Amino acid sequence: MTVKDLGFFKEFPHGDAKGPSLLECAAKGDPRIQGSISKYLEGGSMLAATAQRVFDVLSEEKQDAGPLAIMTDGEWMWPADLAYYARRYNISLPESFVAHARSLDWVAPSLTSAELLLIEAEMFPE
Repeated sequence: MTVKDLGFFKEFPHGDAKGPSLLECAAKGDPRIQGSISKYLEGGSMLAATAQRVFDVLSEEKQDAGPLAIMTDGEWMWPADLAYYARRYNISLPESFVAHARSLDWVAPSLTSAELLLIEAEMFPE
């Protein structure tokens, strides 16, 4: 099982320096599915979490964007605050992810503890 990364934008402190640019993706999503995408991202299973909060990197007010956590649907994994950016900034996401979420009727599957452990083992091999 190989889980694909989604939304680890280079502007995020918890992002990928070689990842896509959030600035380049902002306001380029399909507004007709913006709410569906946000809800899908919020509905993923939590793979890893901290007590730390993250803040909007595009806003001077540094609005709270949510917990520092990683979510997954078993096929993709993303930072928990990605839902915030999808909702607030209508970011564009890869069409392969959008098609995947659409195929699930915009409802992220709930993963079992065993499935989450398999993904974790893939991320952090011993």
